Amino acid sequence: MQSPSQRAPGTSWYSLPWDIRYDILILVADMTGKESPSRAGYTRVAKEWVPIFESRTFSSLRILRRDISRFEEIFLIKRRRRYLQHLTFVPDLCRMDPFPQIKFCEKGKKHHLTEMFYIHKVGATPKSCPEDSAQFSNDMGCLFHELAKWNPRQSCPSGISLKILIPDKSFWQRRALKLRQQSGPNYVWWGAVHDPEIRQLTDSYFEEVMNAASLNFHHYLTIHPWAIRRKMVDVVSSLFISGENTHRIDARAVACIMNCLPCLRTITWKVMPFTRQRFEDAFYEGLSKTIREWPTSLETIKIYQMDTSSRTGAKQSHPLLSSSLAVRSQQIAILNKLLRPNHAHRDDSLSMEVRPTYAPYSLQT
Repeated sequence: MQSPSQRAPGTSWYSLPWDIRYDILILVADMTGKESPSRAGYTRVAKEWVPIFESRTFSSLRILRRDISRFEEIFLIKRRRRYLQHLTFVPDLCRMDPFPQIKFCEKGKKHHLTEMFYIHKVGATPKSCPEDSAQFSNDMGCLFHELAKWNPRQSCPSGISLKILIPDKSFWQRRALKLRQQSGPNYVWWGAVHDPEIRQLTDSYFEEVMNAASLNFHHYLTIHPWAIRRKMVDVVSSLFISGENTHRIDARAVACIMNCLPCLRTITWKVMPFTRQRFEDAFYEGLSKTIREWPTSLETIKIYQMDTSSRTGAKQSHPLLSSSLAVRSQQIAILNKLLRPNHAHRDDSLSMEVRPTYAPYSLQT
């Protein structure tokens, strides 16, 4: 085997043209998994390798609430901020039973099916989850506290796309999964707590209760305005509220989030299905009232309603939301003309399309 001094000249790495070296590094970076420790190791080989591997490592990140301190440490090196294009944030919600109810007991144990039956039967109005809402507010506040430090000139030129993802199931969603796995008849305790009688649920009504529980009944998350007050984030240009969420987010909570994003241009919101028509109507009525508070920087609004056409009495449109979007689109067009006179020609292309509830409501300016 030849020693390095005996090798033919021109075979060293740096003797290759830069475009060839660049193509090789790009190929290696793409073949190396994002979570692979070797990708971080490549950045320590040579200075010219750093931007190539870091741009792929930090272009798209998913962080949990407990990762924010680590996130802050990583991006203390400010050149990395320019590479971040997509950020998925996963709040850490409470996993305990957040709904104090009358406890029906069976041999000293809670009878959860009875509780679920009463929540579904008696629930008259949408209800916030205090513990989860407090945690959600705190988590969003921590994220915005960090991102508020970022300078747009040091960040991705097109802005960051922020996705809010809440995949953890609530107490009742997890309980519904367990109850569905059990076999045999399903009984609930009916009547006064001190002298209840036992009744058997029909299969169809049991399935209705389980479906309602899998949608987290009529509960939703709110945000305490004090948690994110004065945390203005200038580097987020797109907001995506995932359709994979296991918790509904209140319309006013989304408005609070958007009011902290003065450079927001696009919002895509996939709304969870509702267990009853009146809950859906209440949500869209609240949404129509908060639209006027949305930032004027918006250019595209898309609101998706997951298909609820199988539910009895489901409607196919929400006229109040349609009219509110129409008014808001006119306001945005006027403000764009006043604040950005050089882009006044965009008013001619202003369009709004309102579709059935299982398709997107779309507004573009």
